Amino acid sequence: NPPKATITNGDTQQLQATITPKNATNNDILWESNNTSIATVDQNGLVTTKLHGNVTITATSQANPNISATATITIKEKIILPTEISINPPKATITNGDTQQLQATITPKNATNDDILWESNNTSIATVDQNGLVRTKLPGDVTITATSQANPNISATATITIKEKIIPPTSINIMKENFQMDLDSGEDDQLTVQILPNSATNKNVTWSSSNENIIKVDKNGVVTPIGVGEANIIATSDGNRSLTDQVKVTVYVQITGVSITTSNPLNITNGQSKILNASVSPSNASKHNLVWSSYDTDIVRIEKDTKGNKTIYTAIAQKPGTSTITVRTADGKFTDSITINVITATPYLDTKTGIFYAIPGSEVEILAQHEEWTPDITINIRGEGKAGEHINISLTPDNVDSWNGIIPANGILHISANMGSNNGILFIDCYDIINGTPENNHWNIQLDHSKKFFP
Repeated sequence: NPPKATITNGDTQQLQATITPKNATNNDILWESNNTSIATVDQNGLVTTKLHGNVTITATSQANPNISATATITIKEKIILPTEISINPPKATITNGDTQQLQATITPKNATNDDILWESNNTSIATVDQNGLVRTKLPGDVTITATSQANPNISATATITIKEKIIPPTSINIMKENFQMDLDSGEDDQLTVQILPNSATNKNVTWSSSNENIIKVDKNGVVTPIGVGEANIIATSDGNRSLTDQVKVTVYVQITGVSITTSNPLNITNGQSKILNASVSPSNASKHNLVWSSYDTDIVRIEKDTKGNKTIYTAIAQKPGTSTITVRTADGKFTDSITINVITATPYLDTKTGIFYAIPGSEVEILAQHEEWTPDITINIRGEGKAGEHINISLTPDNVDSWNGIIPANGILHISANMGSNNGILFIDCYDIINGTPENNHWNIQLDHSKKFFP
């Protein structure tokens, strides 16, 4: 008695055996457990538990081993409930995209059931599995709760702060090349930048000007011209301060007129040069917007040079002759021109064009002679720049005709010849009248009656 019993592991159960008849000579009992690893029984019938499970206890008569009785003992596991939970770490700061392992500790350590139920208070920010592994989704704060499965009345929490994952910029590029702005236009310009990679966390930039007396830029990249000159607009990455890009801005005043201030016409000795100057309207307009050109670059070429912040244009004489020099604004709206005569210190006759070059104002004698019988040759000398300066020379056999005169201001005479049916050679010489000596300038021209000489 009792024939069946359910007890908790760690407890004992007293069994009582009754012998029939009561007056039996020997009523001693032999007690035995069928599984002493679960429970034992002493010779007084006291069952001592070891493990949870089922065990059969047999009581046998010592005097008559053929009679016995059994009792079934069910031993339940002893329930030790958790009394406290702690989480390690209780606080953590991690980067979005990373994970955080949490550990929960149950007190007491021998609690029967130490299983934990994990829960996140905001699964859109982070989730937690049943092993305490936190997986991030978005930046923010989330509370992770660990609750005892055996004792839901006890729990612990951990606060997880999830920071945004920082992807630094690796390049910055202002989306515009160097450009110009008209000071008087009243218009601003908008600059934008490209930040790479596209996934960079911070794509903001800080704008600055190298000279705010010339140009200003606001925090949004809007550029405003302030004064004439050049300045750089710099964009610096806020996400990576070592990254910068810059663009040069030239602020100018639009030209409304242009005038060449170099004398007109201008005489230059062959091989020499002359700096060209022009004034613009208004006076503070930017001259670097001027374009110079020469009509005949074989006679005069224009050379551009930059010294400091100043651009210099120089006319360089290539050979005797005349060329028109033109200056125009970059938009082509305004122009002005002068004539440059390239003169020579030594008289010179271009036998292809019939142009005779000499020092302006010099007094010379031009001598023409034909060596063969050609009575119908006519030599014409015309000096441009001197009104009415014209002479005809008719040659007769072995006759020598000459023209004495002053070389015009442009240093040029035009010589032409008409002839009849005979071929021959025309000699033209130039003498310095003032010094009375030949200039050693002598030209032999082969005459062809089928063509005009110097058309």
